[in-house]
Amino acid sequence: MSIQEILESAGLPAQRGVYTGRDKPDAYYTFLRLLGTPAVNADDEEKERREMYRVTLFHKGDFEAQPDSSE
Repeated sequence: MSIQEILESAGLPAQRGVYTGRDKPDAYYTFLRLLGTPAVNADDEEKERREMYRVTLFHKGDFEAQPDSSE
């Protein structure tokens, strides 16, 4: 599952870098990969990979005032 799919599963659109959708929604995510390096190497072969992303939530209103949909 990609980072974009994970973010969009929360119910908001997501896009890498800058949101370029024609009509920007009231709320959306942007994400940017900061780090993508091998985390575990063995016998000169990559066994595990570590990635770090910066995720930003943009919201036109007061997102703290919105009810929590997980309740």
